[in-house]
Amino acid sequence: MKELASGAAVAIAVFGTGPYVVGMLRGRIRPHAFTWLVWTVTTMIAFAGQLVGNGGIGAAAAGASALVGVAISGYAFWRGERSYTRLDWLCLAGAAIALVAWGFAGGPLTAVILIALVDAIGAVPTIRKAFAKPDDEGISPFVLANFKWLLAIYALDHLNLPTLLFPATTTAVNTAIIIVVLGRRAQLQSRRTVDHTA
Repeated sequence: MKELASGAAVAIAVFGTGPYVVGMLRGRIRPHAFTWLVWTVTTMIAFAGQLVGNGGIGAAAAGASALVGVAISGYAFWRGERSYTRLDWLCLAGAAIALVAWGFAGGPLTAVILIALVDAIGAVPTIRKAFAKPDDEGISPFVLANFKWLLAIYALDHLNLPTLLFPATTTAVNTAIIIVVLGRRAQLQSRRTVDHTA
């Protein structure tokens, strides 16, 4: 059963980003390069950590997600969001500092905590962009990623803080992005409706 859950999580990681990729190629979705770069690096590290932590077949979702992240972050630097704010640069610097600290972390738990922190910091530029331009961000990969991580957690051979913290943090970050995008779209639509009827 865990193999099936892991297979489903990998399929979501690879194919679940399809609508997002189509939106990118059509120019409707503009991923933030800094966020996707940070997420790709942290997912690669989390994948390695899950392997070391005996995560078993459940770690495959993180590996597949890292490969997808490489493609999206590469595209984001080429054609994605390019209006980087001071906050974006600070988040990138903060993520880099936390990554360096991760390299010196003594135990696996400290390392996973730092990687989860880096992942959350890396999301800030996308959350800022989603607040300013909610129509330039798609929610499907974040919704599907939450399902993927829940399946991956189920498929882990050993459930402990080092194997659980990264997918749990990523699920929380994804949920925050979904809320910001949907909330801002509704808010802006409401303003447009009021302006139109005035």
